[in-house]
Amino acid sequence: CIGNFIPYSIVGILSKHLGLDLDAIFRSLVQRSYLTDNDSTRFRFAHDRIHQAAYTMMSKKQQRDDHMKIGLAICRYVLEYNENDYDMMFIGVNQLNQGGPDALSDERQHFTIAQLNLKAGQRALALTDFPSAFSFFDHGIKFLRPDYWKIHYQLSLTLFSAAVESACALSDATHVTSFTEVVLK
Repeated sequence: CIGNFIPYSIVGILSKHLGLDLDAIFRSLVQRSYLTDNDSTRFRFAHDRIHQAAYTMMSKKQQRDDHMKIGLAICRYVLEYNENDYDMMFIGVNQLNQGGPDALSDERQHFTIAQLNLKAGQRALALTDFPSAFSFFDHGIKFLRPDYWKIHYQLSLTLFSAAVESACALSDATHVTSFTEVVLK
C-alpha cells in the first residue's frame, strides 16, 4: 500500500506502531526475490508487476483499511516525535487520504484527519506546491462530517478558505466558485 519502495525509516515506524517485525518480513521477501534491498536505505519491489499483483489481490476495503492503518501510524509518529518532519507527514496524510473517510469507524478521527490535511496543505502552500496544497485541503473537506459548520466552524472555514486560495493559484475557477458558494451559504 505504500508504493514501489519502502524506506527503512517507514519500516521502523510501522513496525513499532503496528506491533510487527516488518524488517524480518521484508528481509524474507528479499530472500525470495520479491523485494530488493536498495542501497541499504529502502526496500523496493523487484518488479512493478509484483507490487501491482500484491495490491490488486487485496479487496478494495482491505486496501482502504491498510492505507488508513499505515497513515495513522506514520502521522502518530510525526505528532509524537517530530512535528516538523514534513516529508514524513506528507507520506502519512497521503496514506490517510488514499484510505478515505469511509475507512474510519471513529467519528473523532474525521476531525483529526481534516486537521492533518489542513496542516499538510498549509505546508505545501508555503512551499508553493499549489496542486498538493489544493489536494490536501480538498481531502480535508471530504473528511469533515455533514454538520461541520455547526461542530467545527473554524476548521471548516479555514479549510474552505485555503482551498479557495490554492484553487485561485491554480486558476481553477470551478473550484473557486463551488467552495466560495459553500462558505457564503
